[in-house]
Amino acid sequence: MFQLAPILWLQAFESPALTLAMRAVSDLGYTLVYVAFLLLLSFWLRLKPTLGVLLGLLLAAAATEGLKNAIALPRPSDVCADLQQPGLVTREAAAAHDTQGFWGLPGPAAPSAMRPAADANYGFPSGHASAATAFALGLVLFFGRRRFLAFAVGWPIVMGLSRIYLGRHFLADVLGGVAVGGASALLAWLWLRWLDRGRDGTGWRRRRAALTGMLALGFAAWAVATPAFEPQSVGRAAGVAGAYMVLVVAGFPADAGEPWQRGARMACAGLIFFAANALAEWLLDAAGWDRVRVAAFLAGIVHLGGALLAAVGVGRRMGWFQAF
Repeated sequence: MFQLAPILWLQAFESPALTLAMRAVSDLGYTLVYVAFLLLLSFWLRLKPTLGVLLGLLLAAAATEGLKNAIALPRPSDVCADLQQPGLVTREAAAAHDTQGFWGLPGPAAPSAMRPAADANYGFPSGHASAATAFALGLVLFFGRRRFLAFAVGWPIVMGLSRIYLGRHFLADVLGGVAVGGASALLAWLWLRWLDRGRDGTGWRRRRAALTGMLALGFAAWAVATPAFEPQSVGRAAGVAGAYMVLVVAGFPADAGEPWQRGARMACAGLIFFAANALAEWLLDAAGWDRVRVAAFLAGIVHLGGALLAAVGVGRRMGWFQAF
């Protein structure tokens, strides 16, 4: 599944229109697009289920980066650079690279050339595929809408095909990303579903929140101590989990509101999110802590967890969550 043949088969259908469409699909898989959708879903529509979707996405991002760095497998473009230009490489020209068989790994030349590079960008699993799967499956699990089923199946497939067509990933990379994204969304759903099962009111919810908080902190500490994981990504996931637990105990705000209220709380959340991100990055850089793993982890927690709670607090204070 690390062969060039599936890529070349897709690129055989190359046309300017198809390439433009595939690049557009691929561009929709970057972080800013998901941020925009999540702001709309959480502060315009429903906050609680959207936080579940967000947690699944963040778990997928952290796991994907960890696996990329730990396994360190190349991208197709590291095996054959011209693959990023669909239609440029022929089957005959690429045949020399496909010597490992369907179940084999890429030849030793590509990984050995990447490992010395300080900014190596590994391919397995696909971050685009894992994010697309976590997001689409999360919509089904947390919003409970059957209307999302077609999107949950179709979006990861379309995203995966675009990444293969553009020569950015092998078939195995995409399948690995789908597995990571699906597992992350399911894990987030199971955990938050269990957390919400309060049998005797606030006291029971607090005990569950404390227990799961300690377990989550233990896993986060292990991940931060493991060099393969990006500490800021782990911190963001921990921050969202912490914010969710705080809101479970304190109570989620009402989702209803006039259109101007919904727009105001969404704009406020966006400003807080980007300001917190810029402030965290500036502080890490100015203090020289950008390479201190614990500092990056704490910055991730404050960035997302703190920003979420601040946005909810400001919205409540201003009356933007008021039902009508």
